[in-house]
Amino acid sequence: MKPLDPEKLHTILDDDLVWRRRELTSLVTLIGVSNAADKAVLVRSAIPLLYAHWEGFGKLALQRYLEYVSLRNKKLKDLKPSFIYLANLGRVGEIGSSPPLHTTKLLIDVLQSVESVNRNPFRKAINTKSNLRYDVLVDLLNLCGLNAAHFETEKDFINQQLCDARNEIAHGSGGAPAVDTFIRRRDKTFELMTQLQTIIVNAAINRDFHK
Repeated sequence: MKPLDPEKLHTILDDDLVWRRRELTSLVTLIGVSNAADKAVLVRSAIPLLYAHWEGFGKLALQRYLEYVSLRNKKLKDLKPSFIYLANLGRVGEIGSSPPLHTTKLLIDVLQSVESVNRNPFRKAINTKSNLRYDVLVDLLNLCGLNAAHFETEKDFINQQLCDARNEIAHGSGGAPAVDTFIRRRDKTFELMTQLQTIIVNAAINRDFHK
């Protein structure tokens, strides 16, 4: 596979954001021309859809970043420690719960692994747990060696306005906010998604995956 460059990575993420934004925009337009009774139903249905785009983009964007790094063909020892962790997830799970002799062998395997070239995109490691809350997002960013600081002030919004609101509706409760309130929530969500894109593309440009 031909290695991605930062510009291509940016375009891939841009294209994904465009169709997600278009879908929400179409729904908001439909809400705007609906009667009062239908508005409530449509806004209520828009809440889990907005969350779905938040989780869907977050998962895709991080997977694409790990794919980007894997196509650099760098040795694990030259990458951030998080990539050594990713490459040894199975072994890490056994270390500490195995007998000393087996644990020693596992540690030797980990030490030797750093000389291998990282070609694994680690797609399965990006597990949103079907609930991309703030803590899950931070864990995934750290797993990718990315800076999570920007999202510190957004914890309540992510947890309450995106995840909790979706979960309430999914579990048969939860009401519909005013249309203007939903539109502000939509705009804030896409702002966060765009910020995630910026973090990823900047990391690719600046080669932040290097140790």
